Amino acid sequence: MAVFCCCVDIRNRLQRLPWQRGFPPFQKAQLDLTFIFSTARRRDIDNLLGRFKPGLDGIIQAGLVIDDDMNHVTFGQVQVLVDKGRAPLTIIELKEVET
Repeated sequence: MAVFCCCVDIRNRLQRLPWQRGFPPFQKAQLDLTFIFSTARRRDIDNLLGRFKPGLDGIIQAGLVIDDDMNHVTFGQVQVLVDKGRAPLTIIELKEVET
């Protein structure tokens, strides 16, 4: 739900800019994720991506990307950082890529 709300906020802010009337969703996007935890321990990348499924659904529901299938979303860099001061945190970077 938090990802959805943040994405709607970003979309609405972009729509207010004079050159971005009616923000069109990305046809194809690359998603980079940084997971920040307070402790250093082994984590499986497939579990991290599975854990982010509701976040990806929020991005789609907010209208930033057409769909979350492999024709519309690719995963770029997925990394884990340890930072007790910022944990727990997930940094989401979404970039439009050429189709």
